[in-house]
Amino acid sequence: MNSESPLPANGKKPGSWKKPLVFTLTGLALVLGAVIAYDTKLEPYDDLLPKPDPVKDISANGFYFLYDKWGKIPKRDADILKRVDKMRNFQEPFDEAFVATLRMGAESAAADLHTALEMPTWGAGSYKMDQGFISFSQLMPPVRILSEEAWILAHKGDTANALGIARNIHRLAARMIRENRSLIELLVGVSIQNLSVKVSCDVLARLPGNEEALKAMEEIWREDTITHAAARAALLGEATLFREAMQGKDPVAAGYTNPSTSRLAPLLNLLVKRNLTQNRYHGLLRFLDRDMMNPSASKEAGTGARLEALGAPRMTVSANFIGDRILGYWSKSMGMLPERVVPRGLFFSRAMRVRLALERWKTAHGGVLPSRLAELVPDYLPEVPADPWNGKPLLWDVKTTVIYAVGADWIDNHPIFKDGFLGSETEDPGIRLELPSPAPGALPAPSGGGR
Repeated sequence: MNSESPLPANGKKPGSWKKPLVFTLTGLALVLGAVIAYDTKLEPYDDLLPKPDPVKDISANGFYFLYDKWGKIPKRDADILKRVDKMRNFQEPFDEAFVATLRMGAESAAADLHTALEMPTWGAGSYKMDQGFISFSQLMPPVRILSEEAWILAHKGDTANALGIARNIHRLAARMIRENRSLIELLVGVSIQNLSVKVSCDVLARLPGNEEALKAMEEIWREDTITHAAARAALLGEATLFREAMQGKDPVAAGYTNPSTSRLAPLLNLLVKRNLTQNRYHGLLRFLDRDMMNPSASKEAGTGARLEALGAPRMTVSANFIGDRILGYWSKSMGMLPERVVPRGLFFSRAMRVRLALERWKTAHGGVLPSRLAELVPDYLPEVPADPWNGKPLLWDVKTTVIYAVGADWIDNHPIFKDGFLGSETEDPGIRLELPSPAPGALPAPSGGGR
């Protein structure tokens, strides 16, 4: 008699499904392993390498010299800053006793800045943001002190020294921008340029019609501070950080990803196609390098929007799913370079040239301002400078005496002003020639002051 158990109705032995399943799962594991292991060859990127780092010797590098000298100067108290701004904007009388307390340290800060600007090299070079190697914001409090000193000297009629400080603040901005090695250095340089604009407006407001001041300002603002070479240096410095992360232990960090993904980072790092990601990244970098200085007809046609579209993940599921998303994060964050950083820097240089031309027109026409900027051409300007966002001539509102641009939304909205000469940080940057009526005692006493 046959002792074997009868086959089930389907004719298959119990458990016979296990072997095919094992084969299937093994096959899937091998395919998945191959997909994870696969990566392409890293293509050459010699054209995207930054300049060598500058020397860090404080006797030869102006940035490191200033960082050493200015690194411990504290920020102004917020209440003091508010009162200073009210005086600078003619909303409060000039208080000699209060101003005397502001001037402590200004003389040595001015001397340090002059020394630094005469040094042959500049810039911090490569650094690790996560390790806090350099805090560029430490340069801002002393620059603020010097901007206040220029205002005070101009108020007192000391034209030569006020212009000397204004000139050096602008030189500092220019060196930070043009000799940068990273995006953060460029950002700090643009912030210092904004202070330089404020100082220039302060000096001009307190020395109206002063020929020495006008000539000095025309020399300071005769060309754009931001150049393609400067923006490219910032971009290539940022690229170094991206590649260091991509080639190191934490490639996910290259895309400035949301911190909520940090717990998954070890797993995600295994899935990143490092070479494939870098090759595509270098293509995006070349696009940004080529087009970041170009104006466009609309926000949608702008370089930032196009970069974000090019960097967006190509497929919902792909062999480089994580790498594609890293590039998506990076493209979105780097859109600020062509949409905000570069054009804002260009705008203020160009608007100051228009502001100075308007000052000369006003003097020649008995205090009357032109209704259109085109009237300044060719006697006061060779042409009306272009709006860096849309490429059209800069905008002018004679009723409010405001020079402005369409800004990062590409819409002609009038800038918002709080108290000073510069529009607040909205989409539409602007400079105004005149402030509201001054408070009693806020105007400087009449003085020859080099007029």
